[in-house]
Amino acid sequence: MNEISIIDSLAENDELLPIHFNYKYLSSVSPRYGHLNGLFNRVKYFIIPYTITDKKIYKYLTFHSSPFQVNSDCGIKSQQLYKDFVDSLVIFADKFLGVDFISQPPPWTIFKYFPRNAIGIEFGSYRSNLLEDESTILSEMNPKHRNMISRANRQNFIFKELEIDHSSLLKVHDILTITMNRSNLPFDKIENFENKLLSIRDIAKIFGVFENNILIACGVFPYSKFAAYYEYGGSLNNNYVGAMNLLHWNAMLYFKKLGVQYYDFVGARINPPKSSKYYSIQKFKQGFSTTLDAGYIWKIRITWKYYIYKLNMLIRSPKGDIIDQEKNRTDI
Repeated sequence: MNEISIIDSLAENDELLPIHFNYKYLSSVSPRYGHLNGLFNRVKYFIIPYTITDKKIYKYLTFHSSPFQVNSDCGIKSQQLYKDFVDSLVIFADKFLGVDFISQPPPWTIFKYFPRNAIGIEFGSYRSNLLEDESTILSEMNPKHRNMISRANRQNFIFKELEIDHSSLLKVHDILTITMNRSNLPFDKIENFENKLLSIRDIAKIFGVFENNILIACGVFPYSKFAAYYEYGGSLNNNYVGAMNLLHWNAMLYFKKLGVQYYDFVGARINPPKSSKYYSIQKFKQGFSTTLDAGYIWKIRITWKYYIYKLNMLIRSPKGDIIDQEKNRTDI
């Protein structure tokens, strides 16, 4: 890869790119954001979106999508150009962006390679191809999911789109907080959650499932024509059997009608222990006529200040991030 440069504005059609390239989405994460070009012989082949988070002691870069190939003329060189681009990102981040480390990316950001000296793990995300016929998607769905959807309909569970406003976001935040608490995990403060969703309200959808006008399950989906991403979701409790099945199936149909190409269930650990919650979650995602987009997630230290961040994170979350947890697995 000859050169990396910062893009002032996207020449590509935003609608055909993953939503995480969108300026509104990136600015909802951090006021410092942008896109990087990967050029070879002055021809652009890859682009990637990033944000920079500036703390008092350190600052770090986060990539919000894997490299997106915008030129198909590289032929057999494409794999090597991809690797060169990813390696060059680290050098560019160090020399020109002045960050102390590159953080673990969000779980929809699946790289096909990770750089030398990075800490990386195998990871993936389950996707359903919405360009398939509805009947094909339904026939390839796990029969248990079809039964759960039918059961939810018989119980008069109602699927609805929610307005992205203060009232709805309070209810959704409650559901998401309850869901995370079941796994002994924290969820974002309502102020942060509301600010983010209000800022991306025209590039996201929130869907809910109701019983007797009570919200019992919900999902938050940033989207473009490329894909809809199940970024947040959960249920009031585990007693509402079929509610999440109904939510996903109707959301898939909604985005299919909009001409969206993929429905991304976001994040999949590779070969989780069968006794773990992650195995059950993965089986659930697999059942929706999905294929696994497999690859890697990674992070890398650039300066010594990474260790300050590492210490702070371990104090807040002793198990660390996904990469740390997978690296520390004892069942492999």
